[in-house]
Amino acid sequence: MSICRSLTLLLIALFSLLSLPATAQEEDPGKALLIHLAEAPASKVEEAVNAIVSSGDERARGWLEAYGNNRLSRVKDTGQVVLVLNNRGRDWEIADPLTGENMGEMSRRELDRVAINNRIRGQLEGILAMLDLNAKDPDVREASAQDMMGKVDASLVEPLEAQLAKEEDAAVRNRIEEALAIYRVGEGNLEAVDVLAGSLHPRARAALNEAVRGDNEAL
Repeated sequence: MSICRSLTLLLIALFSLLSLPATAQEEDPGKALLIHLAEAPASKVEEAVNAIVSSGDERARGWLEAYGNNRLSRVKDTGQVVLVLNNRGRDWEIADPLTGENMGEMSRRELDRVAINNRIRGQLEGILAMLDLNAKDPDVREASAQDMMGKVDASLVEPLEAQLAKEEDAAVRNRIEEALAIYRVGEGNLEAVDVLAGSLHPRARAALNEAVRGDNEAL
């Protein structure tokens, strides 16, 4: 085979590759995240949700909000995860969660809802706030940390500590520390009392007052 013919075949192959859709060239990482969530057993759902949160994907909030509102489903025949835009009637309007493209209507019998348990649903508000702690605007991060004050539970302690370790803005750091301290005061942590002692925030004061009224002798 001549060099010219070899080069021609190579160029044709390269052109064919470049003309493929982006999804064929490189798998959208969001697809694996959504499938992981859809297929996760009850004991692994929290892990799947945390994977979405820590992915840094700008679509994560929309996915988790849809999940919390029972708007994530899977097509039974293909396993594809879809967003349910309208779940009234027999035929539901759906969209591709990766591209946002409207996919038309599909019979609800052809869809399986991605189930969410009450424990995860109760945690979603705090989880969604965690997403905003990664925003570029420090004011958004501070507002997010403030919103988490009084809403932190055991599942959020580790990710909040990780966020605190990398946060450089002093105001945001203070709010994260207070959010963690409010949780820890409820657990009887004396050091957390010191963190909140100088705070004028109503939720911090409320946490201290509740701790004083409690039956924990250490406080």
